[in-house]
Amino acid sequence: MSAIISVNYYKGVMQKIHKTIKERSFEQIMWFGECHMLPLIYDYLAADGYFITVVLDNDLQKKGRTVKRNWCMPFRYGYIDIEKERVDKLIAGTIFPDLKIDLPDHIYNYTGAVDKVLFFMSSYRSGEMKEQLLSMGADVEKMIELPVEADLWNGACNRLHSMTPDKKRMSSEEHKAVLLSLLKHSKSIVMRRG
Repeated sequence: MSAIISVNYYKGVMQKIHKTIKERSFEQIMWFGECHMLPLIYDYLAADGYFITVVLDNDLQKKGRTVKRNWCMPFRYGYIDIEKERVDKLIAGTIFPDLKIDLPDHIYNYTGAVDKVLFFMSSYRSGEMKEQLLSMGADVEKMIELPVEADLWNGACNRLHSMTPDKKRMSSEEHKAVLLSLLKHSKSIVMRRG
């Protein structure tokens, strides 16, 4: 009999973020350095009523873009045709604002009190980012470094492999079929709630 084993490597990251939010006083949240896990974290935080004001990134080509939303990826890849706004309202009772990417030099367009901003970052360059934020007046106690996604992914893969050393891995086609089945089931739940 087949079994599906999964590892949620975002769980630890989300626990650290929520713990930080509860323990520190701040006026707003900003993210430094766009990364792949950001859309998911933004959605989870927004569902709890915490919004990231802006994503700061030193890459000039990213300035002015918005972070693509993904409620667990189905929207991002077009697997589900329900409007994101409808899902937002079902899950959180509100429509989430777009998350804009801007240059760190423009931080004062979003706040006059950099020392009251809670900053999250997940980058191999977080040391440089912290120095940059300190030079702008940020509070070092409000700069939270999260694990880099590649490290989280590798840790999850190693954990899965240790749990299933003699098991057959799913092929890409099998994996896709399982995901599509889950998405269809999720869609039917959302449609019944709507």
